[in-house]
Amino acid sequence: MHEFIFEINLITSITERKLGLEMGSLNVKKKTETLVLGRMVVCNLLMQGGVTPAKLSKYFCKHRTAYYHYKKLHKFYFTNLAAYPEYINLYNEVLDEYENTTLVPRYRNNLVKLSAIDDIDLSIKSLQAQKEILTTKN
Repeated sequence: MHEFIFEINLITSITERKLGLEMGSLNVKKKTETLVLGRMVVCNLLMQGGVTPAKLSKYFCKHRTAYYHYKKLHKFYFTNLAAYPEYINLYNEVLDEYENTTLVPRYRNNLVKLSAIDDIDLSIKSLQAQKEILTTKN
């Protein structure tokens, strides 16, 4: 679980730094142009790495449909390069720096594996909590 969160935080911190934002500012409810741009980059990088919108919605506390919208915009921007060049430049810069910074090789496969491990850890914790409830009732 910690590796998955670490990779999300790494991508987020790279993006925030490139945008000149304070650390942690992308995970707030504000919708300024800069914050939305940063969130789109982070979430699309994670989805390209295999993280599902459902998983992102748990981490960023936003409805999963927002991530489908981000994905749709990502495709549009990359097929229409003049539509939002700031997005394309930031996306490529963050991806390049992430790939050069992460200690986890093979970006896509690792994020999928780390996401699955995180899901398993959460399931185990949930089962342990249910077991505790059942054993204390008797």
